[in-house]
Amino acid sequence: MKKLFLTALLALPLNAMSEEVADTTFTYNGKQITISEDSVETHVSIYAPDGTEMKKTKESTFADAQEIERFYISSPFFSTNPQYIPTTPIASVGFAGLSGSILGFGSAEGVPTKLTHSSESAFKFIDMGFWLNKQRTWGISAATNIKATNIKFRGDNVLAKDADGRAWFQHIEGAKSSRLFALGFDTHLMLKWYKYFKNPDNDRLCIGFGVTATNYALRNNFTSYELNDEIFPQAAGLKLNNNLFGLRLQVSWGGSSIYLQKSLTPQFKSGYGPKCYPFSIGIGIAY
Repeated sequence: MKKLFLTALLALPLNAMSEEVADTTFTYNGKQITISEDSVETHVSIYAPDGTEMKKTKESTFADAQEIERFYISSPFFSTNPQYIPTTPIASVGFAGLSGSILGFGSAEGVPTKLTHSSESAFKFIDMGFWLNKQRTWGISAATNIKATNIKFRGDNVLAKDADGRAWFQHIEGAKSSRLFALGFDTHLMLKWYKYFKNPDNDRLCIGFGVTATNYALRNNFTSYELNDEIFPQAAGLKLNNNLFGLRLQVSWGGSSIYLQKSLTPQFKSGYGPKCYPFSIGIGIAY
Protein backbone atom coordinates (compact mmCIF):
# COMPACT_ATOMS: atom_id res chain seq x y z
CA MET A 1 0.00 0.00 0.00
CA LYS A 2 2.92 2.39 0.74
CA LYS A 3 4.32 1.81 -2.75
CA LEU A 4 0.92 2.59 -4.27
CA PHE A 5 0.67 5.79 -2.29
CA LEU A 6 4.19 6.97 -3.26
CA THR A 7 3.50 6.20 -6.89
CA ALA A 8 0.33 8.27 -6.69
CA LEU A 9 2.25 11.22 -5.25
CA LEU A 10 4.87 11.03 -8.00
CA ALA A 11 2.11 11.34 -10.57
CA LEU A 12 0.94 14.68 -9.20
CA PRO A 13 3.38 16.80 -11.29
CA LEU A 14 1.89 15.30 -14.44
CA ASN A 15 -1.45 16.71 -13.43
CA ALA A 16 0.00 20.11 -12.56
CA MET A 17 1.37 20.48 -16.10
CA SER A 18 -2.14 20.53 -17.48
CA GLU A 19 -3.79 23.91 -18.03
CA GLU A 20 -7.10 22.60 -16.64
CA VAL A 21 -7.39 20.73 -13.35
CA ALA A 22 -8.72 17.24 -14.12
CA ASP A 23 -8.61 13.83 -12.48
CA THR A 24 -5.53 11.74 -13.25
CA THR A 25 -6.04 8.01 -13.63
CA PHE A 26 -3.41 5.33 -14.22
CA THR A 27 -2.94 1.60 -13.55
CA TYR A 28 -0.36 0.08 -11.21
CA ASN A 29 -0.08 -3.68 -10.53
CA GLY A 30 -3.56 -4.21 -11.95
CA LYS A 31 -5.11 -1.59 -9.68
CA GLN A 32 -6.59 1.66 -10.94
CA ILE A 33 -5.40 4.79 -9.14
CA THR A 34 -7.34 8.04 -9.45
CA ILE A 35 -5.98 11.38 -8.22
CA SER A 36 -8.27 14.37 -7.86
CA GLU A 37 -7.99 17.73 -6.20
CA ASP A 38 -10.06 20.76 -5.40
CA SER A 39 -9.10 24.20 -4.15
CA VAL A 40 -8.25 22.80 -0.73
CA GLU A 41 -7.31 19.13 -0.84
CA THR A 42 -5.80 16.39 -2.98
CA HIS A 43 -7.47 12.97 -2.91
CA VAL A 44 -6.17 9.54 -3.96
CA SER A 45 -8.59 6.64 -4.64
CA ILE A 46 -7.53 3.07 -5.44
CA TYR A 47 -9.78 0.51 -7.17
CA ALA A 48 -9.40 -3.26 -7.35
CA PRO A 49 -9.37 -5.01 -10.80
CA ASP A 50 -13.12 -5.66 -10.51
CA GLY A 51 -13.82 -1.94 -10.06
CA THR A 52 -14.49 -2.09 -6.32
CA GLU A 53 -13.01 0.82 -4.39
CA MET A 54 -10.51 -0.42 -1.84
CA LYS A 55 -11.32 0.42 1.78
CA LYS A 56 -9.13 3.07 3.39
CA THR A 57 -7.56 2.27 6.75
CA LYS A 58 -5.41 5.41 6.93
CA GLU A 59 -5.16 8.44 4.68
CA SER A 60 -2.96 11.53 4.68
CA THR A 61 -4.71 14.62 3.37
CA PHE A 62 -2.51 17.51 2.29
CA ALA A 63 -4.10 20.93 2.80
CA ASP A 64 -1.97 24.03 2.28
CA ALA A 65 1.09 23.73 4.55
CA GLN A 66 -0.38 21.33 7.06
CA GLU A 67 -0.97 17.61 6.98
CA ILE A 68 -4.17 16.11 8.35
CA GLU A 69 -4.40 12.40 9.09
CA ARG A 70 -7.72 10.59 8.89
CA PHE A 71 -8.30 7.10 10.26
CA TYR A 72 -11.10 4.80 9.07
CA ILE A 73 -12.54 2.20 11.44
CA SER A 74 -14.31 -0.86 10.03
CA SER A 75 -16.04 -3.85 11.62
CA PRO A 76 -14.93 -7.43 10.90
CA PHE A 77 -18.57 -8.52 11.10
CA PHE A 78 -20.44 -6.02 8.92
CA SER A 79 -19.67 -4.72 5.45
CA THR A 80 -20.53 -1.29 4.11
CA ASN A 81 -20.61 -2.69 0.59
CA PRO A 82 -23.61 -1.04 -1.12
CA GLN A 83 -26.47 -2.53 -3.10
CA TYR A 84 -27.67 -5.37 -0.93
CA ILE A 85 -29.50 -7.89 -3.14
CA PRO A 86 -33.03 -8.63 -1.83
CA THR A 87 -34.38 -12.10 -2.62
CA THR A 88 -37.63 -12.14 -0.63
CA PRO A 89 -40.38 -12.61 -3.25
CA ILE A 90 -42.37 -9.52 -4.19
CA ALA A 91 -45.35 -11.84 -4.74
CA SER A 92 -45.71 -15.53 -3.97
CA VAL A 93 -48.35 -18.26 -4.17
CA GLY A 94 -48.37 -21.80 -2.86
CA PHE A 95 -50.10 -24.67 -1.09
CA ALA A 96 -51.05 -24.50 2.60
CA GLY A 97 -51.81 -27.35 4.95
CA LEU A 98 -51.95 -28.67 8.52
CA SER A 99 -49.50 -31.38 9.57
CA GLY A 100 -49.75 -33.74 12.50
CA SER A 101 -46.30 -33.14 14.00
CA ILE A 102 -44.14 -30.16 14.81
CA LEU A 103 -41.47 -30.96 12.18
CA GLY A 104 -43.35 -33.34 9.89
CA PHE A 105 -45.64 -32.75 6.92
CA GLY A 106 -47.99 -35.72 7.18
CA SER A 107 -51.73 -35.20 7.63
CA ALA A 108 -52.95 -34.46 11.13
CA GLU A 109 -55.22 -37.09 12.65
CA GLY A 110 -58.85 -36.00 12.64
CA VAL A 111 -58.19 -32.97 10.40
CA PRO A 112 -59.57 -33.62 6.87
CA THR A 113 -57.64 -30.95 4.98
CA LYS A 114 -57.86 -30.72 1.21
CA LEU A 115 -54.28 -29.79 0.32
CA THR A 116 -54.79 -29.47 -3.44
CA HIS A 117 -57.44 -26.80 -2.88
CA SER A 118 -55.76 -25.00 0.03
CA SER A 119 -53.66 -21.99 -0.84
CA GLU A 120 -51.46 -19.21 0.44
CA SER A 121 -50.56 -15.91 -1.21
CA ALA A 122 -48.28 -13.13 -0.02
CA PHE A 123 -47.11 -9.69 -1.12
CA LYS A 124 -43.92 -8.11 0.15
CA PHE A 125 -44.42 -5.05 2.33
CA ILE A 126 -40.92 -4.34 3.73
CA ASP A 127 -37.50 -5.79 2.84
CA MET A 128 -34.09 -4.80 4.21
CA GLY A 129 -30.71 -6.39 4.77
CA PHE A 130 -26.96 -6.03 4.98
CA TRP A 131 -23.83 -7.93 3.98
CA LEU A 132 -21.70 -9.87 6.43
CA ASN A 133 -18.56 -9.86 4.25
CA LYS A 134 -17.03 -7.74 1.50
CA GLN A 135 -17.32 -10.59 -1.03
CA ARG A 136 -21.12 -10.29 -0.71
CA THR A 137 -21.59 -14.03 -0.25
CA TRP A 138 -23.20 -13.88 3.20
CA GLY A 139 -25.97 -11.57 4.32
CA ILE A 140 -28.85 -11.12 6.74
CA SER A 141 -32.31 -9.98 5.67
CA ALA A 142 -35.53 -9.00 7.39
CA ALA A 143 -38.80 -8.83 5.47
CA THR A 144 -42.51 -8.50 6.19
CA ASN A 145 -45.28 -9.79 3.92
CA ILE A 146 -49.02 -9.32 3.85
CA LYS A 147 -50.25 -12.93 3.75
CA ALA A 148 -53.58 -14.64 3.16
CA THR A 149 -54.03 -18.32 4.04
CA ASN A 150 -57.05 -20.34 2.91
CA ILE A 151 -57.18 -23.94 4.22
CA LYS A 152 -60.07 -26.01 2.86
CA PHE A 153 -61.55 -29.20 4.32
CA ARG A 154 -62.79 -32.27 2.45
CA GLY A 155 -66.41 -33.10 1.74
CA ASP A 156 -69.07 -32.04 4.22
CA ASN A 157 -66.68 -31.63 7.17
CA VAL A 158 -67.46 -28.45 9.10
CA LEU A 159 -65.65 -27.00 12.11
CA ALA A 160 -67.69 -26.99 15.30
CA LYS A 161 -67.01 -26.71 19.03
CA ASP A 162 -68.33 -28.47 22.09
CA ALA A 163 -69.65 -26.97 25.33
CA ASP A 164 -66.10 -26.51 26.64
CA GLY A 165 -64.99 -24.65 23.50
CA ARG A 166 -62.95 -27.51 22.01
CA ALA A 167 -62.97 -27.66 18.21
CA TRP A 168 -63.96 -30.78 16.28
CA PHE A 169 -65.32 -31.67 12.83
CA GLN A 170 -68.92 -32.58 12.26
CA HIS A 171 -70.66 -33.77 9.11
CA ILE A 172 -73.42 -31.56 7.70
CA GLU A 173 -75.13 -33.12 4.71
CA GLY A 174 -74.82 -30.93 1.63
CA ALA A 175 -72.18 -28.65 3.15
CA LYS A 176 -69.20 -27.74 0.99
CA SER A 177 -66.36 -25.25 0.67
CA SER A 178 -65.61 -25.47 4.38
CA ARG A 179 -62.50 -23.39 5.03
CA LEU A 180 -60.29 -21.76 7.61
CA PHE A 181 -59.23 -18.35 6.28
CA ALA A 182 -56.79 -15.89 7.79
CA LEU A 183 -55.23 -12.57 6.77
CA GLY A 184 -52.24 -11.01 8.48
CA PHE A 185 -48.54 -10.15 8.49
CA ASP A 186 -45.65 -12.58 8.09
CA THR A 187 -42.11 -11.49 9.13
CA HIS A 188 -38.86 -13.38 8.34
CA LEU A 189 -35.36 -12.96 9.71
CA MET A 190 -32.98 -14.99 7.56
CA LEU A 191 -29.30 -15.78 7.08
CA LYS A 192 -28.52 -15.97 3.35
CA TRP A 193 -25.68 -17.43 1.28
CA TYR A 194 -25.05 -16.19 -2.28
CA LYS A 195 -23.23 -17.87 -5.17
CA TYR A 196 -22.50 -15.84 -8.33
CA PHE A 197 -22.06 -17.22 -11.84
CA LYS A 198 -21.22 -15.81 -15.28
CA ASN A 199 -23.74 -12.97 -15.18
CA PRO A 200 -23.95 -11.93 -11.50
CA ASP A 201 -26.98 -9.68 -12.11
CA ASN A 202 -29.16 -12.60 -13.23
CA ASP A 203 -27.21 -15.83 -12.69
CA ARG A 204 -26.95 -16.08 -8.95
CA LEU A 205 -28.03 -18.64 -6.39
CA CYS A 206 -29.24 -17.68 -2.93
CA ILE A 207 -30.10 -20.09 -0.11
CA GLY A 208 -31.70 -18.64 3.00
CA PHE A 209 -32.76 -20.12 6.31
CA GLY A 210 -34.27 -18.37 9.30
CA VAL A 211 -37.10 -17.79 11.72
CA THR A 212 -40.61 -16.46 11.10
CA ALA A 213 -43.31 -14.72 13.10
CA THR A 214 -46.88 -14.57 11.75
CA ASN A 215 -49.70 -12.48 13.14
CA TYR A 216 -53.18 -13.17 11.77
CA ALA A 217 -55.11 -9.95 12.41
CA LEU A 218 -58.28 -11.21 10.67
CA ARG A 219 -59.43 -14.79 10.95
CA ASN A 220 -62.74 -15.83 12.51
CA ASN A 221 -64.95 -13.56 10.41
CA PHE A 222 -63.81 -15.36 7.23
CA THR A 223 -64.00 -18.96 8.51
CA SER A 224 -67.10 -20.34 6.79
CA TYR A 225 -68.81 -23.09 4.80
CA GLU A 226 -71.44 -23.16 2.04
CA LEU A 227 -74.83 -24.84 2.24
CA ASN A 228 -77.65 -24.49 -0.32
CA ASP A 229 -75.85 -21.58 -1.97
CA GLU A 230 -75.63 -19.69 1.32
CA ILE A 231 -72.50 -18.86 3.33
CA PHE A 232 -72.46 -19.70 7.05
CA PRO A 233 -69.78 -18.88 9.63
CA GLN A 234 -68.02 -21.79 11.28
CA ALA A 235 -68.03 -21.91 15.07
CA ALA A 236 -67.30 -18.34 16.04
CA GLY A 237 -64.94 -18.08 18.98
CA LEU A 238 -62.64 -20.99 18.12
CA LYS A 239 -59.54 -21.03 20.30
CA LEU A 240 -56.98 -20.45 17.54
CA ASN A 241 -53.40 -19.28 17.87
CA ASN A 242 -53.19 -16.03 15.92
CA ASN A 243 -49.46 -15.56 16.64
CA LEU A 244 -47.37 -18.30 15.05
CA PHE A 245 -43.59 -18.80 15.20
CA GLY A 246 -41.68 -21.10 12.88
CA LEU A 247 -38.88 -21.75 10.39
CA ARG A 248 -38.41 -20.87 6.72
CA LEU A 249 -36.16 -22.29 3.99
CA GLN A 250 -35.88 -20.36 0.72
CA VAL A 251 -33.92 -21.00 -2.48
CA SER A 252 -33.68 -18.29 -5.15
CA TRP A 253 -32.19 -18.31 -8.63
CA GLY A 254 -32.09 -14.96 -10.38
CA GLY A 255 -35.55 -13.46 -10.06
CA SER A 256 -37.49 -16.57 -9.00
CA SER A 257 -37.62 -18.50 -5.76
CA ILE A 258 -39.20 -21.44 -3.96
CA TYR A 259 -39.86 -21.60 -0.23
CA LEU A 260 -40.93 -23.95 2.53
CA GLN A 261 -42.33 -22.56 5.77
CA LYS A 262 -43.30 -24.54 8.88
CA SER A 263 -44.96 -23.27 12.02
CA LEU A 264 -43.69 -24.57 15.35
CA THR A 265 -46.81 -23.18 17.02
CA PRO A 266 -49.96 -25.36 16.77
CA GLN A 267 -53.04 -24.07 14.96
CA PHE A 268 -55.32 -24.50 17.99
CA LYS A 269 -54.56 -23.45 21.52
CA SER A 270 -53.53 -26.32 23.77
CA GLY A 271 -56.50 -28.51 24.65
CA TYR A 272 -58.92 -26.66 22.38
CA GLY A 273 -58.63 -28.57 19.11
CA PRO A 274 -56.83 -31.25 17.11
CA LYS A 275 -53.05 -31.13 17.34
CA CYS A 276 -51.93 -29.71 14.00
CA TYR A 277 -49.27 -27.31 12.71
CA PRO A 278 -49.59 -24.99 9.68
CA PHE A 279 -47.11 -25.28 6.82
CA SER A 280 -46.82 -23.93 3.30
CA ILE A 281 -44.73 -24.46 0.18
CA GLY A 282 -44.74 -22.15 -2.83
CA ILE A 283 -42.99 -20.15 -5.53
CA GLY A 284 -42.42 -16.44 -5.94
CA ILE A 285 -40.94 -13.62 -8.00
CA ALA A 286 -37.96 -12.16 -6.14
CA TYR A 287 -37.73 -8.80 -7.93
